[in-house]
Amino acid sequence: MKKGIYTLILIGFLSSCGNNQSSDKTQTVQDNKILKETAYVQLDSYEYQDNTNGDFSGGSKNGRTIKVSGSTNFPDGTVIEIQTSGFIVSSKESGMSDTYKEVKVKDGKFLATLNPWNITDTIEFRIFTNKQSKDILDIVGKTGEKIKINPANKDDFPQIVLFQSDNYAVNEDIISKIKGEKSKDYKFQTASELNKPYEKVLAEFAKSWKDKDWKVMATYCQPSANTKSLAPLFDLVSILGFEVISSKQGTPLPSGNIIMEVEFSAVVKSVNGMKGIQSKKLKANVIQENGKWGVNPTSVTRNLYD
Repeated sequence: MKKGIYTLILIGFLSSCGNNQSSDKTQTVQDNKILKETAYVQLDSYEYQDNTNGDFSGGSKNGRTIKVSGSTNFPDGTVIEIQTSGFIVSSKESGMSDTYKEVKVKDGKFLATLNPWNITDTIEFRIFTNKQSKDILDIVGKTGEKIKINPANKDDFPQIVLFQSDNYAVNEDIISKIKGEKSKDYKFQTASELNKPYEKVLAEFAKSWKDKDWKVMATYCQPSANTKSLAPLFDLVSILGFEVISSKQGTPLPSGNIIMEVEFSAVVKSVNGMKGIQSKKLKANVIQENGKWGVNPTSVTRNLYD
């Protein structure tokens, strides 16, 4: 987290106080998740594009874009500032903070497109108190006193910054190649490390995806799935890392088959090299048909290509 830039930030904020009147209607206090959970703002996925014909030297702000999507349990209407910092090729070091964008939370999600000056290497989220409407401050408190905040996300200036996330590293593969570093190994959970049968099936499905063995992948799909489309669906994105996060039973199916929703983290790499290596949270529907568990392959592709 970058504390050294607060002098400049504070000057800008003091001049903007009072200019953020909002008529946004937030949920009722009783309905807000943030009153029941620890506050969070997290990066879900990003897409980086370099349109400078490989000129990584910097100085071409309009030649680069990074699309950021995230989620939070802060109320709808909360203003979140997205800050990126850039990797400078000439020095092979991280540069100063160079790009900012303000977005509002809607349905627990937020999206933004930024135009960074250099190759983005970190993304950070902040929630400034003086950017919020009265409705938001009534829920969370003027200094966040009404909500639970992890000490790691509590800023040194609570009157100014209500919440500050960790730095999320991005474009690690692109930067690693420029630095001449070796490829990074990612954790890949195996079926033997899991206990629940539907999670084991998903792990085998993920392994066959990593190996690009579509015939084996088909054996871990639900029997009624169209397994002829596996290669077109999954060959576009390679999976480098895999780990189950949680499982829960889904809405009962009309057929009476049991459906389990398994959330997992995946490190993926698209055939579009400019997207870089991305960390994503995905969900798979693992369905029991005639006593056999199998992955619904289409369910895995939700948010996979973002």
